[in-house]
Amino acid sequence: MQTTDEDVSPIEVLIAKLQKCRSGEVDLPSEFHKEITSSTRNANGNTNAIANADADAPNVFQIVVNFLHHQLDDEKHTEEQVKNVIDIFPQALFMLDYNSNYDADCFPIQSAACYFASDGRSAISFIPLLAYEGSRFNAHGREVSRGGLFYEIPYGEEGESESSVTFLVEGFDNNSNHDDRRKYDSKCTRILKKLRNLNLLQKDDIQEHFLLAHALNVGCEQRFNYLARWDPDALRDTSFEDGKFLLHASLEKAEPRECFGFVLKAGMQ
Repeated sequence: MQTTDEDVSPIEVLIAKLQKCRSGEVDLPSEFHKEITSSTRNANGNTNAIANADADAPNVFQIVVNFLHHQLDDEKHTEEQVKNVIDIFPQALFMLDYNSNYDADCFPIQSAACYFASDGRSAISFIPLLAYEGSRFNAHGREVSRGGLFYEIPYGEEGESESSVTFLVEGFDNNSNHDDRRKYDSKCTRILKKLRNLNLLQKDDIQEHFLLAHALNVGCEQRFNYLARWDPDALRDTSFEDGKFLLHASLEKAEPRECFGFVLKAGMQ
């Protein structure tokens, strides 16, 4: 008699996943693999295995949550490795954790959207994967936030709130040199294209979420141009809360000449 999915308990599913982790059958980040294998027990016999997995489950879950929030590094980890981590405990995509960059609790996809984490990591390349997997598991409401991509978190003392996609569009470092800014801008633009290809970012989002206004910074020119080419009408229709349109608002930026120049150039194309 064959076993169906309905006959397999969640604990038995976890046992199978942990066995694959321990055996190296699944490609995992080395530090994650080490932590998982040292924090779980390899029991002999089915009864003990179930008992141990049941006891280990909270610990494994916390390891997954911690990794997604605080260890993701797009210089060290591959998409396959991160997806394999998510597959162990997909519920981790729903878990809030404190992020010192925002001084607020946020989800893993928002942690990944930081320009750089406090320890120098960058995880923005995993935003499409986290959004796709979050959408697949209906994290945060699939239609509303598309896997958490548009889920807004409050931060600051003035009741501000932003989403992962707005952080992605506007993020840059004032203290970095020109070449580093351009590299980061190119990286973010590639991520926007990937989100578009996955249908997680749509044309209507540009105006609905004021993405051109968020990209109106000298470190975001490539992102601005990409979004403006996708929705040229947004150049004309996007305005700020004070009623200023993009061209006028560009003159109030930290580097007004450069901002005015690329807004004007985009409008003439």
